[in-house]
Amino acid sequence: VDFVFPRIFRRVGVADRVLPATQGCAEQSNSPYGAWTQEPAAVSLTSDQDVQFTNSAFVHLGSAGLGLGNGTQKAVVRGNVFTDTSGSGIQLGNVDMPTATGAAQTRDNTIADNHVFNVPVEYHGGVGIDVGYAANSSIVHNQVDHTAYTAISIGWGGWPDKEAETPRPNFTHDNSISNNLIFSHMSLLNDGGAIYTQGLTGTSLANGEKVRGNVIHDQVGKGHVVYTDNGCTFESILGNGIYNTGAANAWGSAHHDYRPDASTTNDPTDIENNYWMNGVTKGSSGVTIKNNTAITAASQIPASIVANAGLEAAYKNLLKWTQAPSPK
Repeated sequence: VDFVFPRIFRRVGVADRVLPATQGCAEQSNSPYGAWTQEPAAVSLTSDQDVQFTNSAFVHLGSAGLGLGNGTQKAVVRGNVFTDTSGSGIQLGNVDMPTATGAAQTRDNTIADNHVFNVPVEYHGGVGIDVGYAANSSIVHNQVDHTAYTAISIGWGGWPDKEAETPRPNFTHDNSISNNLIFSHMSLLNDGGAIYTQGLTGTSLANGEKVRGNVIHDQVGKGHVVYTDNGCTFESILGNGIYNTGAANAWGSAHHDYRPDASTTNDPTDIENNYWMNGVTKGSSGVTIKNNTAITAASQIPASIVANAGLEAAYKNLLKWTQAPSPK
């Protein structure tokens, strides 16, 4: 299915209607890792393959914008605008099928060159781009700005380490969050970040999550900028540029690895070649921190990193997007 022609997805009914709070929450997740909810989406697909959403606008919606649920495979979401949604902008996958196999897995999807901004406007715990369990995902060259909470979130299932328990498995591997431009996030809430990850991201650093080449600035709320939260294992944070993030650490944090076959004290994490303010310089058992550069100004980030972050040239016109006036 190809959604490649211009579309505007917007709320049906009274344009300025505010939904009651009870209508903004999804049903309780069946995740074995505790509560985790997604808002319903204005456009929602499940077990879909080879769909594309391009050159569309998701705007003035009393829900999340686009929801591509469990079993989404080989989808492309490229060149779209997501703004003024009550909940998250884009949702990919969920967390109620951590050990899915075959066609039930969410995998081989691309979310690229989208402008996600001014979301969520009502259900502030929503996320600009929200990904559950997924494999071989590319979240690349997006611009995500002015979010109430976290800009990009991926994974789940880190809570067992709070109780010193073995992490529960999931099928996640080979996800890339790269070359995105993120700024003015966390405007209302705390304990989040620009890129937030929880749980196992693979089976080794080789196939774990890669957070590479992103430019991130002006985080408002407290937290960490690239946030490796509970149980986040095998993430690599490489060659990012981070500045003007206030009290938020550029990276955080280390946590004990409770896997039965763990060979290090902390969950393996590789942090190299970043340019950052308020960065951590000392590693620990399992956490490699090296070749990072402390900066005092954005101009000290290599021009190649800055130029390659955010929308690619063919999609920069999205930054000039304005809504057409409503018909009279």
